[in-house]
Amino acid sequence: MLCAITLLILWLAAALPAAELRLVFTGDLHGNLDGLAALAPVIRQVPEPVLRLDLGDTTQGGFAASLAGGQPMFTALNALGFDLWVPGNHDFDAGAESLSKSVRRFSGATLGADWSAPGIPNRPWILLERGGVRCAIIGLTDPREPERLLPDSGVAFTDPDSAVADAMPEILAARPDLIVLAWHCGPYYRGGTLAGFLRRHPEIDLVLGAHTHEERPGERIGRALLVQTGHRAAAAGVITVRIDDDTRKIVRIESELRRPFPGRPDPELALLADTLRRSGAADRIVGRHPGGLAAPAEPGYGAPLAVFAAEALRDAAGTPAALAAVNCGGGKTGENITAAELFRLFPYENRLAAVRLRNDELRQAVMELSRRRRTAAALTGPGIICRFDRRGRLTGFECPPITEVAISEYLLTSLPCLRPAIDSGRFRRIPQTERSAVASRLAAALPR
Repeated sequence: MLCAITLLILWLAAALPAAELRLVFTGDLHGNLDGLAALAPVIRQVPEPVLRLDLGDTTQGGFAASLAGGQPMFTALNALGFDLWVPGNHDFDAGAESLSKSVRRFSGATLGADWSAPGIPNRPWILLERGGVRCAIIGLTDPREPERLLPDSGVAFTDPDSAVADAMPEILAARPDLIVLAWHCGPYYRGGTLAGFLRRHPEIDLVLGAHTHEERPGERIGRALLVQTGHRAAAAGVITVRIDDDTRKIVRIESELRRPFPGRPDPELALLADTLRRSGAADRIVGRHPGGLAAPAEPGYGAPLAVFAAEALRDAAGTPAALAAVNCGGGKTGENITAAELFRLFPYENRLAAVRLRNDELRQAVMELSRRRRTAAALTGPGIICRFDRRGRLTGFECPPITEVAISEYLLTSLPCLRPAIDSGRFRRIPQTERSAVASRLAAALPR
């Protein structure tokens, strides 16, 4: 009897007059143009009315997408009719000017309630109506982004709680049927949780998440639903929302992750990827190194690639010392190194800086890096000695009392022990990236 009543309730709910809207979104594509071409048929087949969103970290990490400053990825999003873009942390890496170019390349609207930059037309939120459903979407980037950029980056940030609180009265006045938070963040972040955030902002019905590279097909956090798609175009998130025509209340929200169709890429995007491959840019020889370069297989200190990178940073910055960290598992190059091989070892547009550090600060930085699980580090310079035991613990450290150290901005801002050096202005920018510095050192070994 109870089962029959339940089925009757479900049937009646389905029979009620209701407006319907679908949202399809991606996140953390990381420049995987081939992956997006494979996922594109799934995105295109989601029937109207539909809203399409990308949640950032869109271009960084793929060689083809890195050409022309990420233009190919935005060409692809535009071809797929994406309505909204929410920048992620890596979309800020190359500075405000690069971010501005990305915003101009995207044909839809850019959302960012928690950041602003002169001349960049981002919106805190937007109201869009499709299929009779009024949907308000708020955009937020990684809440740690203020810590990731040097103070003169040209971008100003506010905390996500204040950003949403400031926008909510205007959103509620617009009387939306559905309030969506598109956030380049997962369920946990430094200083808080999504559950706590939603308790403070109970008006939010749906959260589209990113950044952590996790897949979450749909889970309840309080009264809201959280959906995440993973990374590198592994899946698209598809959410269907039904709104009662009379009460304007949400009848049902359903979500799923849809994966690419094997061997059936979108012809338009596949042609774009093939055109970039045929350009020959990937096969261009950028430098030479005896025996090639190899990414470290395991984390630790003093891997040859980390030492080579540190020496390249010293050359580029003209400093007596350099601190570098490289990712593990990036493969090996040939002796004549191509642009694509170098990109696999250094896939991000990490700009350089030079920072004056005390002996104790530099020692602490080395200790923190030696504990990281996915990177290997090296510190080079005259008079610098680091000794480790078999367990990877720092047992001896010698260094001048104060030294200027070349370092990537990303690494500089990620080490809490170096924050005082940033706050006190003991740094200067170097007009190169980590990859370009390594390429210059490699190019010096090519025959003239």
